[in-house]
Amino acid sequence: MATRLAILATAKAIRRLLAEAGAGTEFSGAEFKVIQAAELTGATPPLAEGITICLYQITANTQRNTPAHTGPTGARSRPALALELHFLITPWSASADTQLSLLGWAMRVLDDTPSMDANVLNADFPGQAIFHLDESVALIFNPLSLPELAALWQGLAAAGTMPAITYVARLVSIESDTVNADGAAEPDSTWITAGQPE
Repeated sequence: MATRLAILATAKAIRRLLAEAGAGTEFSGAEFKVIQAAELTGATPPLAEGITICLYQITANTQRNTPAHTGPTGARSRPALALELHFLITPWSASADTQLSLLGWAMRVLDDTPSMDANVLNADFPGQAIFHLDESVALIFNPLSLPELAALWQGLAAAGTMPAITYVARLVSIESDTVNADGAAEPDSTWITAGQPE
């Protein structure tokens, strides 16, 4: 299982994949860059010519079974966090011809690479095993409908949206000060935290 740098490593691996494929082609002078969402809607394009990779959403992969992991010492860790990373791949150029050529070329490169192995995923982190050697990440074309794509761009333009995640702190129980008619307080059957008392 990958380390907490897996999100960054995946984005950089897509960038490297495109940059290396572009070498020696008509796009050898193009720039390939991982950017933040706010850079997509600035006054000037983020690139003169090239392709940007922007993480715009993270969702949980509910189809993948991730049981607790037992380490070499026998210690058991919590199950892995199974995620799906949603990227917006955008071609940039002052020429519509070049922009559309970049788009078609990038789609062909990514479709030719349906899976990135650990060597690709770890390439930007020399000496670090962000992903284990037996791990890989699938690349799947997941087109949005026109209304979904328009809503995404509108949302990015409106607030310079940043990638974000949300958590719920469940079962926060607040004890009541109300006393029963017999003068005895209700038995303490809940705890402020979701765990058991020590």
